[in-house]
Amino acid sequence: MTCKRIGLFIEDEWVVMSYHPIIRELKKADFLPLLITTNKEWDRGERKSIPSGDEPIYRLVADLSIPEVKIADFAGFVFGGGYWTDRLRWWFMKESQPGVLERPEPRALVESILRSDNHKVGVICHAMWLLCSLKQAVKAREVTCAYNIIDDVKNAGFTYIDTDVHVDGNMVSGRMSSHSEPFILEFIRQVQ
Repeated sequence: MTCKRIGLFIEDEWVVMSYHPIIRELKKADFLPLLITTNKEWDRGERKSIPSGDEPIYRLVADLSIPEVKIADFAGFVFGGGYWTDRLRWWFMKESQPGVLERPEPRALVESILRSDNHKVGVICHAMWLLCSLKQAVKAREVTCAYNIIDDVKNAGFTYIDTDVHVDGNMVSGRMSSHSEPFILEFIRQVQ
């Protein structure tokens, strides 16, 4: 494996217990995780976590904006846990005109990644929401996801598999952010 770059999508409301193990394990396996956001110029590219209990708000700084991403430069892409995927979906539609793309770049990039047979794709927890909006780009797949979006996943045409980590073709899915370590270790096995 010559390409060691892994694109890791992030927006505000990412989950610490998902992203920290993912980044740590990718680095331990000698991969270079690059954080991708809609626009790294906003707020200096800082994206805030969702605090849990007494946990502080953490910040990660994006490396790339979506228009800067060239899929061929990456071995794979990971969509980590948190409600940030719903923020990315906001970019897909105009509020005043449902069905009309607000900014086509985010949707086009994610669809290209999902259609690529040359890249591994990791999706965990609520990141499956993003795929529910792009079901035309993903062939009928077997996936696992967070408990509270199982109905969304099934209604989008996916087959839900009741397991913590599942592999279907080039896609690795993980149930919850608490399963981030086994999820990313399986993703790494698939990429290598």
